[in-house]
Amino acid sequence: MSNMSCHEAKRKVYEYLGEELDDTAKQEVDGHLSGCSLCAEEFHLERTISEMIISTNPRLIQSSDFYNRISNSLRSEIE
Repeated sequence: MSNMSCHEAKRKVYEYLGEELDDTAKQEVDGHLSGCSLCAEEFHLERTISEMIISTNPRLIQSSDFYNRISNSLRSEIE
């Protein structure tokens, strides 16, 4: 398990899903998810939702700021 807090892991979910994290940050999130079943469950839910949204409208993924917009919106709610 990493030293990353749940709050920090939740803030990085969309950057992770959008493949915007560097290898070190991704490993930190992976480490947290492997030791925190609640965050892992939330992460898998967010991944499923994102995949469903993209599968119904593939052009969304072409928007380079798709995950950034989601991430920024959720960050404001988390903080």
